[in-house]
Amino acid sequence: MKYLCGVFIVLLFIVNGCSQDNTNLKALKQENAQLKETNMKLKNTNLTYEAEIRELKLKINSIQNSNEKDMLLESLSNLEGFAFEDVPYPHILYKDEAEQRMLNAIKDAPINIGKDEHILSMNTSFKDEQGNYHIEYKIYKEVN
Repeated sequence: MKYLCGVFIVLLFIVNGCSQDNTNLKALKQENAQLKETNMKLKNTNLTYEAEIRELKLKINSIQNSNEKDMLLESLSNLEGFAFEDVPYPHILYKDEAEQRMLNAIKDAPINIGKDEHILSMNTSFKDEQGNYHIEYKIYKEVN
């Protein structure tokens, strides 16, 4: 009888250990599914940013002033080929939502850049003496 009791207890430990392994496996599978979903969202975000860059290039190429066009294309090239350390494909980092809104405003409005101005920050909009609005912006990059 003691022998059967001992065998039963050993079997109980084995079954309990297997069920814990099964629970851990389920948790790992769920975590893997979440990581795959996050990866897909990041890839879609990247495709959206690539489309925005193409759209901006088209708008810039329609500008008549060649100096202004060259400056804008050079600034735009800073956006391309940038990647986060933990993301294995190009991805653009915006400082915050306000800057994203300013970028959208820039896409929809003509951009006036004077010869003394540089595209450095994307944090202010101001009016000069002639009544022209200027938007300064900076491209933020994460360095590998």
